[in-house]
Amino acid sequence: DSPDGSAWPPLGSKPFFLFMLLSGAVNSQQLIGLVIAGGLSIAIFLVRLYGACKGQIILAPYPDSDIQRLQSCHFIFVNKTLDDMSWFVEDLEQVFEGDKLGFLSCELYFSQENETAVQYHQTHPDSPMKLRSRRPKWTAIFGNLSATRYAGSKSPVVGLFFCGGVAMGNAIRASAKEISLGATDARYIFKMENF
Repeated sequence: DSPDGSAWPPLGSKPFFLFMLLSGAVNSQQLIGLVIAGGLSIAIFLVRLYGACKGQIILAPYPDSDIQRLQSCHFIFVNKTLDDMSWFVEDLEQVFEGDKLGFLSCELYFSQENETAVQYHQTHPDSPMKLRSRRPKWTAIFGNLSATRYAGSKSPVVGLFFCGGVAMGNAIRASAKEISLGATDARYIFKMENF
């Protein structure tokens, strides 16, 4: 519900996903979402909600601020094996099928070597989901995203939402800070939800 108690969004309006990640973003900056999940977490809910809302994602830095539309959103999921979340990969495939504008990108990391990941890439060579059988190297990932996915964006602000364990969150925060202070124009704003 909205602050005055009325239904939000207004009845009859198209559904949208309110993604409250950033604080203090300047309107002229490109707003980008980066969602990282350690294990099965709230980030899975975000993907399902995105699919249910048919890709209408809005970002609001503050409840009373101007609403700004996200330019793109990148999801990173980290789990032990693909077998632990194969059901979720099917959900992701459906979401990506509906993403005709290339708004979404996704990487799935598995800490244990897994034949299922190899088979997936053989049967889905054009999938926008990238499956990796290794632990993520966060600084390299953020640097690569800044150089490729965010390239051409003028001073992009990346709202980085992490849901997972504290140690993993601290490593992600340190890497995002390192990239923000480096040669890239991207500025990462980190939010964390631990479980």
